[in-house]
Amino acid sequence: MGTENDLPGISLKDEQRQLQNIIGIAQDNLDRAKESVKKLTDDLEDLRDVYEAQDKEGLALWNNATAQLHENERNIVRCEKARKKPYFGRIDFKDPRQESQESYYIGRVGIAKNASEPVVIDWRAPISSVYYESSLGPCKYTVSSEGTFEIDLNRKRTYEIADDKLIDFFDSDVVANDELLTKYLAKNKKAVLGEIIATIQKEQNLIIRRSPKTNIIVQGVAGSGKTTVAMHRISYILYNYADDFRPEDFYIIGSNHILLNYITSVLPELDVYGIKQMTMEQLFTRLLYEDWDDKKYSIHEVSKNDSRNSIKGSKEWFEALEKFCLDYEEKSIPRDEVYMEKTGNLLVGKVLIDTYLHDNPLLSMQSKILMLNEIIYSKYENEVLGKEVKFPAKERRELDKKYKTYFGKDDWKGSVYDFYRDFLLSQKEKEYDIDIPKDSFDVYDLAALAYIYKRIKETDPVREASHVVIDEAQDFDTFMIFPWRPQQGKVARIICDVYMADGTPFEGDPRYILKKQIEKAKQMGYIFNVGPECEFFLFHLDENGQPTTISHERAGYFDLGPNDLGENARRDMVLTLEDMDFEIEAS
Repeated sequence: MGTENDLPGISLKDEQRQLQNIIGIAQDNLDRAKESVKKLTDDLEDLRDVYEAQDKEGLALWNNATAQLHENERNIVRCEKARKKPYFGRIDFKDPRQESQESYYIGRVGIAKNASEPVVIDWRAPISSVYYESSLGPCKYTVSSEGTFEIDLNRKRTYEIADDKLIDFFDSDVVANDELLTKYLAKNKKAVLGEIIATIQKEQNLIIRRSPKTNIIVQGVAGSGKTTVAMHRISYILYNYADDFRPEDFYIIGSNHILLNYITSVLPELDVYGIKQMTMEQLFTRLLYEDWDDKKYSIHEVSKNDSRNSIKGSKEWFEALEKFCLDYEEKSIPRDEVYMEKTGNLLVGKVLIDTYLHDNPLLSMQSKILMLNEIIYSKYENEVLGKEVKFPAKERRELDKKYKTYFGKDDWKGSVYDFYRDFLLSQKEKEYDIDIPKDSFDVYDLAALAYIYKRIKETDPVREASHVVIDEAQDFDTFMIFPWRPQQGKVARIICDVYMADGTPFEGDPRYILKKQIEKAKQMGYIFNVGPECEFFLFHLDENGQPTTISHERAGYFDLGPNDLGENARRDMVLTLEDMDFEIEAS
């Protein structure tokens, strides 16, 4: 940011002065961005006036100007973020390759003076990693395609800025203290995502900045930040590997639309646009390509109470399907040695076939057939070209036809649905009590169908995405909107376990207390079964609307007729509970 003599100071007054200076630069950038959008909007109006709708030159100019307008509109969003809160951190360090000390402010987005002189660097920039990961003293950071560089970090400062004013700052080895983190977490979820960049912890940062060629599994309790880390990682990769990846290269797979709608709303906060998002069901039907027909087939939800079909989601079930496919492949692809007619020369041997199949486990069965056909046909051509033994034209045509499809036809003629039903029937014979679907499938059926398509049929794989982010399978089965409350400003409930920030169960959680008691009972040899039986009394109200001790009850225990108001009250309760998916045995 400058030579050692013009580095920003470290006193409160110095920092206040520097903040106002950077705010001024951010405001200038915002004004220029707005002016650019206004100019592009005017240009589009001019194009509309000059060219007709079908004019090719005008259409090309229109599309180009529209693309520029969208990018400039996004730039306004970046500039507004920079203007609202220019930065949250600072690092001072000595680079042995440079003569003087250096200092960088770190923000949600970069801020540059005159478009070329950075005054704030983006949190995703390679050198920003030392702010999150490194303690004071010698440390390293890595730049993609350039290598790793050593620096001596001698200050790491964190700021709290609000309404263009410096509220507080502190120097520390840690990124954020508990007080600052608590302030951020007290805000609404969308605001937290923007602020959490300032409080990313070392372990989270290591996940975010891992190589994009690395597969990562992140485990943690609900609310521990797994989704947030995943979204920051997407933002980081798109920023640092812009030449290698585009937003269309990413899929976010969620268990339900509630989660996906949340992700859709907050990704722009991280300067990420155009990411494809879908549920597991949508992913699997997409992987079935032309074999999935929305008009012919439908999807139904998995019932958690369906113990018969729950086996379809187990590892044991997948391994059985995997073996079923392998057995089918072994029956479908000939393994015998093949000798050339008349010459008796070996074209392909069993060892070659077995080696090829073993060395290409990721290819589908049909792809293996096509490759083996190419191998044997090439061997056959070598035999018939330039050899002493001649083949008449008719015989040659017959041999051509034979060896072009010796291991199988170009296309698999089977049906993934029939194949899946055959598999289910084979499992039913093993005494698995499962349903055999016809034209409606749950997510486990779709997963199996997609696997069969990829494992057996596919011959021309489509590169769908380079990165697939699969978020946790959140359980919203207990989410229920109360039917008796006003539908304008709806009220809902969800049953869940409560955990502390460190992942330990909350001691006051009634469900946790009940689980502990059930476990104690189990250790004593008891099994805990419970069924609610609700009893109630209805009382008259007095003239002031207050309850009295005068009951509505008139009926006896087994009276046949509705002798009091309890009958209607019970009916309303039963209907409401059934609306909430409760099964009422008796009332």
